[in-house]
Amino acid sequence: MIKSTDAMILMLISAFVSFFYSSPYIFPIMLVLGGLSTSIKYKNQPKVADDKPLTIKWANFYLWGGVLILAAVAGAITKFQPILLFENFYRNGSLIFGGGQVLVPYLYTEFVDFKHFFELRGIPDRICYFSGDSGTDFFHFILCRSAFHAGIWINGVSHGGLIAAAGIFLPGIFLIFFVIRFWDQLKLYRPVRAALEGINAVSCGMLIAAAYLLFEPLEANILHIIFILGTYSLLQFSKVSSPVIILAGIVLGILANHFMI
Repeated sequence: MIKSTDAMILMLISAFVSFFYSSPYIFPIMLVLGGLSTSIKYKNQPKVADDKPLTIKWANFYLWGGVLILAAVAGAITKFQPILLFENFYRNGSLIFGGGQVLVPYLYTEFVDFKHFFELRGIPDRICYFSGDSGTDFFHFILCRSAFHAGIWINGVSHGGLIAAAGIFLPGIFLIFFVIRFWDQLKLYRPVRAALEGINAVSCGMLIAAAYLLFEPLEANILHIIFILGTYSLLQFSKVSSPVIILAGIVLGILANHFMI
């Protein structure tokens, strides 16, 4: 992902800020600044000849923004837990850039550092070590814990879980149907392509910080290190599918906890 000195510097700054500044509001600011810092060097991007005018249909964008503003205002006024939970996940879902793993720094900062819903040591080992898509697994874990913390349970069913799931996935649905209509044309513009380099670099920095924050509470023993290096090696150098690695993590986690006890 990182192919230039500028991107490397942005990644390191992003990792540093993400680690030491625990606020969910810093992430969108860093993404915007990262994109702007590289977009000004758009002249380095190769020109692409295309005379087609850019046609943008704004309906889905207005829908996405309207829901975001409405949820934020309604939550601030009513302090109603379901609305607040929806807004938290909707806002974080709107900021995802680069895949489910980018959820990790967002949700960690929002619900662990900022809101203190729970402590990190409560995360199951298999999520930390063996997830092919750690962001999605981490989201599932935080979804359940935050819904429980908010007390949004009716007849044994986590309505908070449904609310949080809707919040995290709706932004992507709205935005994909907005962007997909003109994305191929938009990428022809050199400032846009240049901005993506900075946005990707900032996202990578967030992931580095999240990886360290997830590892920090764990005891630095040989077993943990073997699990982490083993997972990385399988994902990087083998064709073993992520579901198989996750299942292996579950089994090894159970065996490790059993023998430790």
